[in-house]
Amino acid sequence: MAVGMIDPRRANTPFYIGVSTDTKPKPSNPNAGPRFYEWDTGIWFIYTGGEEGKWVEFHEPDDGSIPADSTSTEVAYLQDIHLELVRIRRLLEISNELDSDDLDLAP
Repeated sequence: MAVGMIDPRRANTPFYIGVSTDTKPKPSNPNAGPRFYEWDTGIWFIYTGGEEGKWVEFHEPDDGSIPADSTSTEVAYLQDIHLELVRIRRLLEISNELDSDDLDLAP
């Protein structure tokens, strides 16, 4: 499939769409910010800008800065789920004064 450009929602921010096997374009504007959506994987990428600009997986701002290397969205979600389960377990242990053995998932 050929890479297509989506009408930008904000001025000077190009949005591209394609499949994961497509070669991502090098934007004519060297600034950071263009986005690329892989519709077959559902992953967004952002262009880092500059002379050495590259496409890295996009994360929401509260996830921190743009990572140097791409991280699988699936891995990031699983890590978030794991942390939330640890928090829930701690809350249950504190509020009910449970032993960690009481929370064993095995039958």
